[in-house]
Amino acid sequence: MRFGEIENLYARIGTNSPNLCFAGHTEVVPPGDIAAWSWPPFEASLEDGVLIGRGSVDMKSAVAAFICAAARVLAGGRPPGRFRCLSPATKRASPKMGPGRSWRRWPRRA
Repeated sequence: MRFGEIENLYARIGTNSPNLCFAGHTEVVPPGDIAAWSWPPFEASLEDGVLIGRGSVDMKSAVAAFICAAARVLAGGRPPGRFRCLSPATKRASPKMGPGRSWRRWPRRA
């Protein structure tokens, strides 16, 4: 699902009820003043068992979890009802290209 230069993931399987949707964004906000960071903002590091890095506690882990859950459900065959996945590439940068627009453009019966 493309909006301007932004690609958003939209996947679906099934057409019946009930409907299950996993949704989560994947963008990372700009870093601002890089000199103000304690660690390099575009690198991940493990400090005392804690993952330090931009986006490490944002939606990325939830998106990974619902992809794993979807793979597990689909490995058992086609699910009853509709199963959808929506992952907008942005939610903050432009409201015209993020989740709100994705939801409005989403086919209601697809």
